[in-house]
Amino acid sequence: LSGTVGKLGAQMQQVHASENRLKGELGSALADAGPSLRTLHVSDNHLSGTLEGALGRATELRELNIAGNHFSDTPHKPIVRGVLAKLGKLRHYDITRNAFDANSTVTADAAAHHAHPEVSAHTSVH
Repeated sequence: LSGTVGKLGAQMQQVHASENRLKGELGSALADAGPSLRTLHVSDNHLSGTLEGALGRATELRELNIAGNHFSDTPHKPIVRGVLAKLGKLRHYDITRNAFDANSTVTADAAAHHAHPEVSAHTSVH
């Protein structure tokens, strides 16, 4: 697969689309997916935008792998105070190899471990 990301349906529970040369902003694709989404694996594509726009309604999300894309922080709202803090059911995430601010990813690891010691988190800045 390759191309831009289209809209995902409201009942979509899992998305596995890593290494597909997808491009564009994930937020518009996930606008309708909302709370039913539990697994999102879109690593190693060319996706961009902020996680706030992409995952703002994904309250049931348990696994998130967006490594190797072009996601960034929302200005004045680092990732941990934005989306990750709101995803109470999240148990594993990998946000490595994106354009997040170094301070926000370190804070994300610390906050995830403090709030939920069982959460498996992978963050780094390149």
